[in-house]
Amino acid sequence: MKKKIFITGSGSGLGLIIAKKLRDKNYNVIVNARNKQNKKKLLKFFSFKNIIVADLNIEKDRISASKKIKKNFNTIDVMICNAGGNIKNNSNSLSAWNRIIDKNFWTTVNSVLNFEKFIKNNGKIICISSICGKEYIDGAPVNYSVAKSAVNSFVKFYSHQISSSNKSINAILPGNLMFNGSVWDKKMKNNKRSVKNFIRKNVPINQFGEVESIMNMIYYIINQNNNFLNGSLLTLDGGQTRSL
Repeated sequence: MKKKIFITGSGSGLGLIIAKKLRDKNYNVIVNARNKQNKKKLLKFFSFKNIIVADLNIEKDRISASKKIKKNFNTIDVMICNAGGNIKNNSNSLSAWNRIIDKNFWTTVNSVLNFEKFIKNNGKIICISSICGKEYIDGAPVNYSVAKSAVNSFVKFYSHQISSSNKSINAILPGNLMFNGSVWDKKMKNNKRSVKNFIRKNVPINQFGEVESIMNMIYYIINQNNNFLNGSLLTLDGGQTRSL
């Protein structure tokens, strides 16, 4: 039987790429977008019943999403918490801080606490975080870094609680990812020389990360026969971070 994988924040960007790659590997993928505009795009790749339109920070949306999962799938094997990211015109204002924390930290917590009940025995939760939450990264917004640090702490601490139900939670911490439409893709188009200098200076292997590296880690986690891998923060950054 196909494993059922629910991916939050998969209406575009990295989440959609992950969803399509898992679909191509014959997994039963359930995708999530915050608005109906992305739903039209998702219908090109996924069936109607596999698309959940919901802002997972809104209670009524979480209730609606829960009902759809219960009706169409009953249980899920894996949940990938991918919802997050930066915001336009990020600043040091209180408003920007609140939006960043909501978008990255609270969306993750709300997703885990709300959908954990659907995850089967020996099921997995994978949170897509960032090396920005592991240590100070030059150029990374402070509010975004703090939000990702909170996600990493949540994964580490919550792993003790979730293990009692024979489930696991882990996080993948990517470094500088290059794919069409990514932040680094846009930066490269704006100032190629500056970006190359940054990578040369900060990343020992002198190259960007690829989505395939994340996929290999996802495949590894979801195919574990047990949950001994639990509460781990798995760094994929080409050696960029320096802390132990």
